[in-house]
Amino acid sequence: MPLRKLTGTFSATVLLTAAVLAGTASAAHAVPESCTPSINGHTVSSNCTAGTGEHAIYVYFRHVNPMVGPMSIQGPWEPPGRTSTVSVPGTPLGWWVLRR
Repeated sequence: MPLRKLTGTFSATVLLTAAVLAGTASAAHAVPESCTPSINGHTVSSNCTAGTGEHAIYVYFRHVNPMVGPMSIQGPWEPPGRTSTVSVPGTPLGWWVLRR
């Protein structure tokens, strides 16, 4: 398996694991609730309307330069009521709302 493909598969696995772990915090942890991601072209956002803590959007994307390959980027941590936004230089392939 080419290194680039292996790296992309590994990155996707890490992202999925992080999303699952962030979404399964125990009741003792205060996390934002009612979170929704949205996409508009190359810009991906998350917004949470309830709870406490912080949320951030996490995006896995295909870079415009095919030599670069797939990449990931995380938006800023924001409290509920504020939007976490990321613009990517390429095509978004998947996105998750991280909560803490």
